[in-house]
Amino acid sequence: MKAIEAIKKRRSVRNYLSKGVSEDIIKEIVDCARMAPTGGNKQSWIFVILRDELTIAKLGVALKNNFLAGTPVCIAVFCNKEEAETPLQDASAAMQNMMIAAVEKGLGSCWVRAYDNKNRKWVEDLLKAPREMQLMTVLAMGYHEEKSSIPRKKELKEIIRWDSF
Repeated sequence: MKAIEAIKKRRSVRNYLSKGVSEDIIKEIVDCARMAPTGGNKQSWIFVILRDELTIAKLGVALKNNFLAGTPVCIAVFCNKEEAETPLQDASAAMQNMMIAAVEKGLGSCWVRAYDNKNRKWVEDLLKAPREMQLMTVLAMGYHEEKSSIPRKKELKEIIRWDSF
C-alpha cells in the first residue's frame, strides 16, 4: 500500500475483533513512530505496549473511553517532560505515523487524548511511569470488520487558501 493511499484510508476504529496482534507487527508500527520528527531531535518518548485486558479496561475507565475494554492492543505514548522541547507535537507526529502504519498492516486504530485528562496522573501511576515521564496520548489498535465508511472530510476547496487568508 502506498503512503497516500494509507493516509486516505485511515479512520477511527472503536470496535475490534478479539484476534491478537503479533509482537512483530506491533514492533514494526512502533518503529514507524520512532521515525517521526521531534523538536530538537530529542526523541524523548517511550512507547508502553499494553496487551493485558484488565489494564486496558482500567485505562479506558480512567480516560473516559470505555470502548478501550476489549481492545487487543493499546500503545501509551509518554514523553520526558524534562528533556522534550515539544512533547505534545512529538507524540502527535509519532501517533500519526503509527496510525498510517496500522492501516498498511490491515489494522484499525483510534487516537485517545490523554495529556490533558484529569486522570492522567492515575494512569501514569498505573503504568509505573517514572516521575519525569508524562502520558501524552494513547493509541487503541486491532483487527476490525471493515463495515463503515470513512467519515466525511471537508473538501479541499473548503480548507485551502493561496498566498493569503
